[in-house]
Amino acid sequence: MGFSNNITLASSKALVLTDNSTNTVSLQASNSTTSYTLKLPTTQSSGTQVLTNDGSGNLSWTAGGGTGSAAFREDYVVGTALNNYTGSTTVFNLVNSYVVGGHSLIVTLDGDVQTVGATIDYLETNSTTVTFNNALVVGEKVSFIFQTPTTSGGTVNTGTSGQIAVYNGTNSVTSGVTASMNNTKITGLANGTASTDAAAFGQIKVLQTITATSTTSFSTTSTSYVTTNLSASITPTSASNRILIIASGDIGSNVGTNQIFVTLARNGVNILNANGITGPQIQIAGYYDMPVTVSYVDSPASTSSLTYAIQIKGSASNAINFGSGTSTQSITLVEVV
Repeated sequence: MGFSNNITLASSKALVLTDNSTNTVSLQASNSTTSYTLKLPTTQSSGTQVLTNDGSGNLSWTAGGGTGSAAFREDYVVGTALNNYTGSTTVFNLVNSYVVGGHSLIVTLDGDVQTVGATIDYLETNSTTVTFNNALVVGEKVSFIFQTPTTSGGTVNTGTSGQIAVYNGTNSVTSGVTASMNNTKITGLANGTASTDAAAFGQIKVLQTITATSTTSFSTTSTSYVTTNLSASITPTSASNRILIIASGDIGSNVGTNQIFVTLARNGVNILNANGITGPQIQIAGYYDMPVTVSYVDSPASTSSLTYAIQIKGSASNAINFGSGTSTQSITLVEVV
């Protein structure tokens, strides 16, 4: 039967196509408020393609997927040849390609995701071939889902070990940028110098360290501060730098009622409070001992030689001893920025 004019079906009616049995396929217009025409492609699809509309009703075959991270698939039945697949139970020759080792291909067997690997489920033999490690059962369904990044997701350039990637703001990531936290300035912070960058980050830069020790006991009966034999000198490289002082030792007395005080002096002047440091004493065989640790950050505002020392005093005129004569007392001076 032939027609020389358009065929118009009544409202809400469908065009029903029947196969060689009782199965049918129906085409029916939606309740659209706009009339339009769809023109079929001039050729058959090459497989795994979809129909796309150019906006004017012209249909064409295109690879499946969309923008961003495009994804499309190929479906096969084990033992049934289709496209490039011969029907093998282990080797699948695909129409589309993927990146070997690039995590761009997902493989499922009867709906279960398979794992790539020489001793696991399958191997990515080449960009269009997948080989299963064990023979599959005829009739099982195998699907290959391709994930291919497009240009809308941007490009990534390569670099070398120790470098970082930087986004350039124009749909691209540039690798090969060398990063260093040594003496290289960090732009955008303070003045871009090592010291100002360190300050901006809240970092401390050590310039020099001086350490002194003593194993000799120092004794006094004074009720005013007296400089002990534990001291060290340092010359700051800048008046704006600070000095971190860390000192430790032990101090004691034969009289438990004689309260002991310890302080830190710079060039003979107490730089802590009037009473310095005091605390409970431990009685050992009639001797009252007090372990001492002093940690203090000084801002001397000087570039001259500075001597820091431990000073001690007692509340009564009874002998107090700094150091037992066998233990080691120490003081460390650190110039920091």
